[in-house]
Amino acid sequence: MDTTLKAAREYLLNDRAWQSSGKSMDKRVNTCLVRALREIAGEVPEALLPASRHEHIRTAISGTAEAVGAYLLKTTDNKVLEIVTSAGDPWSDSATSWVPKTDRTWDGVMHLEIVDPDGRIRRRQTREWWSEVDGSDTRYYVSISTPWYDTGSNVMTVRIHQPAFFVPAETTKILSPVRIFDEADQLLGQISSGSARRDALPDYRNRVEGLPTNFWRGNFVQIPAPTEAPRVVSILENSDVNATSYLGWNGPVQEGKFRVCYTYAWGRREQEWGQSPAEFADPMWESAPSPISEIYDHAKQVDVNSKGEAVGRAAVIECSNLEEMLDFMGDSAGIQVDAVSYPPSSAPLRYGRSGVKIRIYVARDDLYASRGPASTVGDQVQATHRMNRAESDGKFYLLAEIDPLDRNSILAAMTTPSYRVSAFVWQGALPSPDPERQLRKNTGYYAYHVWPTPDSDYDLDLQVLEQPKELVNDNDQLPIKQDAFAAYLELALAYLSRLDGVDERSERKHRAEYAKLVRRFKSLHGDNNGVVENRMWGVGNSRRIYGTFNEG
Repeated sequence: MDTTLKAAREYLLNDRAWQSSGKSMDKRVNTCLVRALREIAGEVPEALLPASRHEHIRTAISGTAEAVGAYLLKTTDNKVLEIVTSAGDPWSDSATSWVPKTDRTWDGVMHLEIVDPDGRIRRRQTREWWSEVDGSDTRYYVSISTPWYDTGSNVMTVRIHQPAFFVPAETTKILSPVRIFDEADQLLGQISSGSARRDALPDYRNRVEGLPTNFWRGNFVQIPAPTEAPRVVSILENSDVNATSYLGWNGPVQEGKFRVCYTYAWGRREQEWGQSPAEFADPMWESAPSPISEIYDHAKQVDVNSKGEAVGRAAVIECSNLEEMLDFMGDSAGIQVDAVSYPPSSAPLRYGRSGVKIRIYVARDDLYASRGPASTVGDQVQATHRMNRAESDGKFYLLAEIDPLDRNSILAAMTTPSYRVSAFVWQGALPSPDPERQLRKNTGYYAYHVWPTPDSDYDLDLQVLEQPKELVNDNDQLPIKQDAFAAYLELALAYLSRLDGVDERSERKHRAEYAKLVRRFKSLHGDNNGVVENRMWGVGNSRRIYGTFNEG
């Protein structure tokens, strides 16, 4: 059965004896299909096609362990702590080979349990781990979620641990059990959070350590979403009135109509499971997207070169700066983008260390295949040699990831520098956009805790059911199992009946048929109420020989 969006729409129109009157009608029918998809995903999640996820859990690190020997020391910045030796020296003087991870995989995920000078245990979530060269020393720092106001200068003991792994809220169900990918092939069973607390399973100070056997859902994590659309403009390459020109679109991505949005991202998933073909690292957490920008149209953003050829202008995408809003600039004089060094030498340690990145997504609404110079002009690619990396399907794909406080290198290198932060210049270069990183309007993440505390680092394999991606193109596949597709169509028809305004009778009829088909689907996919029947090893059926006696 054809399960594309277009085929489903045609099924519905045929059943209602309607004909599409154009894009407006198609959009209304598509809305019914999407609403039905969301309802069946919540009521009968088993009707959706399962997806695979891979998560990484880390063992806790005791700073006082002989193989580690790491301690914390407060710095001049109350949002930054330094990793030091027991004597308070920079970490490069340590006798051990242990070093913290500074590749963003620890950012946000790893928490600190710190024993302050008064013996009180204080907890902090980390924001970013990094190192800096200071003369002959390499210093390691960590920014923290809550400022450290202790006035003492004592060396403090620390435990570094990962309290949970995280699954997007669009995941409707984790199909237990979860499998640990190693030679032990351990399975983790899901239990309720109430059962976990009743049995005192939540970890405290590394009370129990071993191979995990259970997991349960914990708190909800959400990153604030941008509330303003990005500003997409063209920009003058220099301000000389005798030689004014715009920054050009060099290709090889072809010109067209584009819309842009962006998200805030924090942390980084393991490279093993979260590295795209374009080498973008998937974040641990990502906010919902910003509002969508106005259309950037190369038919309007265009110049004519000396040969009379139409050449599009580069798109300068400007975003809001969450890092500054979180006060990870720490400089009352503002962002010193014109300083000799960057970040400025006077900036505090926290400068640009919130761990937050900006991820920019672009949707192509139209393609101008013949636009661009017919002959080579400077470093621009000829129109006939250009290529279209993103289909004109209106979907948002990942274009770039930027650091909020970093100056844009292209703008800073122009004849008359334009020192802008939280900005990205798109001139049509590759590799972008990324066809495997479609925008997902995620609302947050659920934390899942494991017990006992892992005694080593482990990879977890999960089979999950997810809310489907946004359906935009007629050829998008509906993620419904074939044997549940008939029930899904009946539900969509119930929604479609409301478009008549008065056809409540048909709606009730289709919902009754939907309920009947759902019961049939559940009976075919039942699992004996979750009971796993014991099976004997070897040949034979234990029930056949039950109560009999065999010699030998």
